Amino acid sequence: MRRLLATIVTITFVAAILCSHGNAVAAASGRVPPGVGRIVVSLTFLPGRDGHARSSEHTLDRRAAVRRVVQAADRLAPAVIRGACPQFMRLGPDLTVVFKGGRHDEAVLAQARVQITLGTHGDSGASACFPIAFSSGRTHAPLVGNGFVRLVGRLIGMAIS
Repeated sequence: MRRLLATIVTITFVAAILCSHGNAVAAASGRVPPGVGRIVVSLTFLPGRDGHARSSEHTLDRRAAVRRVVQAADRLAPAVIRGACPQFMRLGPDLTVVFKGGRHDEAVLAQARVQITLGTHGDSGASACFPIAFSSGRTHAPLVGNGFVRLVGRLIGMAIS
């Protein structure tokens, strides 16, 4: 009887993992809603000695740049934690990518946020322990993909990774 119970629990657990992973992969295509006409990118740095946080904002409105960022966001993979995450916090600037409609449309269609590393030797957004927090409507998902962070950095003219 114990073996049967252990087998049922194991099969249920494995089926739940496979089903949730399959749904996440299927939902990845078309993650960003249609109609994105511009992208607002914000970098918020930690407070300096004066106690004030610095920030910079860039707007991407060229069709080619917007399309590349949307495609990169659609390619982000679901964050799957294997093992345990370290018990420390990353303290870096925050990168926020806001997907908006046309030039005069202020509605937020989707948003991605991640802590980044300045320079070209980082792995921001590549770890399931420090993922890219993506939200669109009522959907919130931790995603991974360092290429997304690097692409946004290149498009705004900053070395971030």
